[in-house]
Amino acid sequence: MYEKEAIYEGNNTIDLPKTFTCQDIPVSHQQIPKPKLLKKVAGLRNIADLIPDYRADLEIGLLIGSNCPKALQPLEVLPAKGQDSYAVLYHHGWTVSGPLHFKYSSEKNSISCHHVFLQEVERVKECFLPAAVVHMFERDFSEKDVGRVPDEKGLSQEDQQFLKEVAKNIQFTNGHYQLLLPFRTNKVNLVNNREQAVKRAQWQRRKMKLNPKYHEDYVEFVEKLVSEGYAYKVPDDQSYDKQPAWYLPHHGVYHPKKPNKIRVVFDCSAKYQGSSLNDKLMQGPDMTNFLIGVLLRFRLEKVALMGDIESMFYQVQVPKDQHKYLRFLWWPGGELESELTEYRMGVHIFGAVSSPSIANYALRAAADHARDKYGPDVEHTIKTNLYVDDYLKSLPSEEQALRPVKDVTAALKERGFRLTKFVSNSRLMLKSIPQKDRSKDLQTCDLDYDELHVERALDLQWNTENDYFTFSASLDPKPFTRRGILSTVCSLYDPLGFVAPFLLPAKRILREVCQDSSLGWDNVIPEKYLKPWRRWLDDLPILSNLKIPRCVKPKEFGTVTSTQLHMFSDASNEGYGAAAYIRLSDNSGRISTALLIGKSRVSCKGNNHTATGIDCCSGVHKSRTTYFERAADYSGPDILSHRFYNSSSLYL
Repeated sequence: MYEKEAIYEGNNTIDLPKTFTCQDIPVSHQQIPKPKLLKKVAGLRNIADLIPDYRADLEIGLLIGSNCPKALQPLEVLPAKGQDSYAVLYHHGWTVSGPLHFKYSSEKNSISCHHVFLQEVERVKECFLPAAVVHMFERDFSEKDVGRVPDEKGLSQEDQQFLKEVAKNIQFTNGHYQLLLPFRTNKVNLVNNREQAVKRAQWQRRKMKLNPKYHEDYVEFVEKLVSEGYAYKVPDDQSYDKQPAWYLPHHGVYHPKKPNKIRVVFDCSAKYQGSSLNDKLMQGPDMTNFLIGVLLRFRLEKVALMGDIESMFYQVQVPKDQHKYLRFLWWPGGELESELTEYRMGVHIFGAVSSPSIANYALRAAADHARDKYGPDVEHTIKTNLYVDDYLKSLPSEEQALRPVKDVTAALKERGFRLTKFVSNSRLMLKSIPQKDRSKDLQTCDLDYDELHVERALDLQWNTENDYFTFSASLDPKPFTRRGILSTVCSLYDPLGFVAPFLLPAKRILREVCQDSSLGWDNVIPEKYLKPWRRWLDDLPILSNLKIPRCVKPKEFGTVTSTQLHMFSDASNEGYGAAAYIRLSDNSGRISTALLIGKSRVSCKGNNHTATGIDCCSGVHKSRTTYFERAADYSGPDILSHRFYNSSSLYL
C-alpha cells in the first residue's frame, strides 16, 4: 500500500514541464475528496487515511496536463462498491473520480479534483511569451484610449448598476462622503475566514521579527490608521463568534522610489473556500482622468502647481453596517508576543477593487457641490486636473493663479479632501501656501535663497527651478539576456514620448531576441544582438542632458492669437512613429513651436504575422492622427482652434 508519509517527505518527486500561471482555476472546493466522506464509502474506506487532510485555507493551485504523463500514470485502480466512483493511485497519491451521492452528505458535485500537496524544488521564474512582449508594445498605441472620449457613454450593465447604487446611497456626514461597498447582490455570502487571517498574520509576524525596520514602519502605519479614525478596535461584545464577518489579510509594500515609505495593503483578493471580498464587489466604471490629458494641460501655461490629496481613499467612509466586512487582525502597539486583536476599517481601502471608482465618484460629487459656491472653473479644475490623487494645474500668471488655487483647496476641504504637498515653479505661489502644506523638501527650504528641488510630476522628473522635464539614465545594470533587455527597456518611463526615437532601436533589439527560438529568457544573447545592445547602452547616459521645457510657451511670449497642431508620421520595415507639435502665434507676430507628444513602435515581423512591415503599417497615418485628435480633445478648450496636418517626416 502507498504510504501517506511519502506525500510529505518528497519521496514521489515529479518534474513538471513548462508551467504557466493564471489568476483563477475554475475548480470548486466541493470537488475535493475529503477523508471524512470517503470513510462512508464501501470499497474506499481503506484509502481514506491515505488522502491528505482537507484544508479550507488552501486554494486549488495546479492543473496537471497531458504533457506530464508520469503524473497521470495510474498505479492502482480501486472501484467503490455500489457507486460509479473509483479511486486511482498516482505517483503523487490517491485521488477519487466520479459522483458520490449520499442522503446524509452535502457533497452533491462530482469528486474530480486530485488532492495533493506540492513543494517547489526550484524557484519558479515568471514566463513571458514573445507575443506578450509585442502586446506590451501595442499599448503604446492603445486602441482603447484612441477610441475613448472623456464622459463617453456606453457603460456595461454592471457599471450602470454601480452608478445607480452609489447615487442612491451617497451621503455627506461628519465632514466626509459616505458610500457603500458596492456588492453585486444584496445577499452577501462570505464564509467567516478568521482562520485564514490568523495564518497570514503569523507570516507577517515572522517577517517583522526578521526585519526590524519593516516592523517599525508597519506599526507606525497601522497606529496612524487608528489615531486618524480610519480604523478602530472591535468591541468585545461584537467578536467574530457573535456575528458574521470577513477578515482582511494585509501586508506592507514599499514604493521603489520611496524606500522609507510603507503602505499597508489589505488583500481583498485573498480567497477562502473559493471566494474573496473582491469577487463580491462591483469594480465600477473607470472615472480616472487620462494621464496624457492631465500632463498636456499641465504644459499649457507658465505657472505650474502640483499637489496631492492626502489619503484619498480613506476620506470616503463606509456605512456602519458594512464595517463587518472590513475586519483585520493586529497586535496593539505592535507587540508581536501579545494576542491578536480585532479591528475594523470604517473607510474604503487600498486593495478593494471598487475603491478607485468610489473615490473618483466622491471627488466628482465634490466638484458638483463646488459649482454653486466657487463657480464652474473650480468645478472644471477638480474634474479635469486630477490623476487619481495627484493634482496638476498650469495658469497664465502668478496673479491669476493665487485665487483659483485657494478656491480649489477650500472646495475640496469642505467635502473632506485635503489638498497638500504643494510644489510649484513660482516662489510667490509657494509663499502663499502654508509651510505645512508644502512638499516635505520645501518645508525646510528658504524660498528667498535656496534652489528649488527636482520633483516628480506623475513620475516625470520636473526641475522646478528651471521649469523643464529631464530624464535619469542611471539604471541598475541588468544581465545581457532577454529578461535583462526587457527590464531595461521598461525602466525608461516616457508617457509623452520625448525619447521615443531613442527607445525604438532598443525595442527592435528586444523584438529580434524574442523571435529567436533558440534563446530562453535567461540565456546570454549572442554577439549579433549583444553588439547593438551595448552600443545602445553606451548612448543611454546622453539622456541625462536632455531638457524638455515644461511649458509650451516661451517666457516672454505674448497673448496667443493662433494655435495649431501639426502631425507627422512615417513608417518603414523596421518601425513607425508619429509626433504632434503645437504651433503658437502671439499678438506681436512671434511664432513658437514645441513637441507635445510622440510615439514609436516596432513593425510586425516574423512568422506570426501574415504581412510585411510595410503592410502592417498600412493605415498608420489615419489611426495615429485619430490618436492625436483625441489628445487635443483631452487638452481642453484652450487648444480647440487647431489644424491637422498629415505629413511624412524623417521622425524615425
